[in-house]
Amino acid sequence: MENQNYTLNVFIASRDRTSLTKKTIESILDNSRVFTTIKISVYDNNSTNIKERMNTFSELLENKKIIYYSYDTPESLEYCFGKPHAFKRWIDTNILNLSVKSSNNNYSTDNEYFAIVDNDMIFGDGWDRCFITANNYFKLNNPNIQYIVKRPGGVWKQTTENDLIKIQNPFSPYEQIEAITWNHGGGSGFWFMNYQQLRLVNWSVNEMKLVHHKHNHDDVISWNRFKQMFGMKDFVAAVKIPATDLDNPLILHLGSIYGSIVNHLVKNEYTRETQEHLKFREEEDLSLTHNELFEKYKSFIHTREW
Repeated sequence: MENQNYTLNVFIASRDRTSLTKKTIESILDNSRVFTTIKISVYDNNSTNIKERMNTFSELLENKKIIYYSYDTPESLEYCFGKPHAFKRWIDTNILNLSVKSSNNNYSTDNEYFAIVDNDMIFGDGWDRCFITANNYFKLNNPNIQYIVKRPGGVWKQTTENDLIKIQNPFSPYEQIEAITWNHGGGSGFWFMNYQQLRLVNWSVNEMKLVHHKHNHDDVISWNRFKQMFGMKDFVAAVKIPATDLDNPLILHLGSIYGSIVNHLVKNEYTRETQEHLKFREEEDLSLTHNELFEKYKSFIHTREW
């Protein structure tokens, strides 16, 4: 299966955290083992230190580590929460591009995958093998699943061994991955989708109105949409590696280590003092590579619990 051409399209919503955003990008590029093409787009939402960010992302563009970068202000977003606003634009662009590509070249989207990624996530070696495997499994066995998240990652279902779905990993035949499904949750720090799923998570104008002058609720609005579509049927799957292989987690979300910018914005606490504190905390690890960051924090974040 690894001889096929697989494409990953990545959306990163970014506010501040310049060095950590760069490490997020580099960890995707360096630690993906199946994807032969990776297209990363960064949507910057009202970050400070604009000159520093422009220099960083100009370099990433020139070195072809990302394919797109934009910078938004509150006015350009019409005072909507930047993440879902930019997410919709990214989805619309992908749908347009793939529609044109398919019509001109009889191109199949079967091996096109899409990920929404926060700018404080570090990807482990071979993470993509597990998520492609899980997505392909649910595409055949439970088409109601609309996106796949890592575990831990916003699915709070209490599970037993009987709840686990064990899936053989064709990229590593000696491995299994474990998954659960649920009808609620799935934090949008990381969503993994195929093309059909991507089209369904695209918001309407009425849904965009719900994040006007707000700094979050994008997860909840999406959950409510799928509950209306599927009732009590499960629509989110969470994936992890078996408990016997906990030394090699898939993806780390460092927001719990460095502090959440969104949570401060929601509480109207994203002051200059808060920004300096968060930046100082990040700069303590400035000299570490993305793989060194992964090794440093994997035991703090990864857990045996579902």
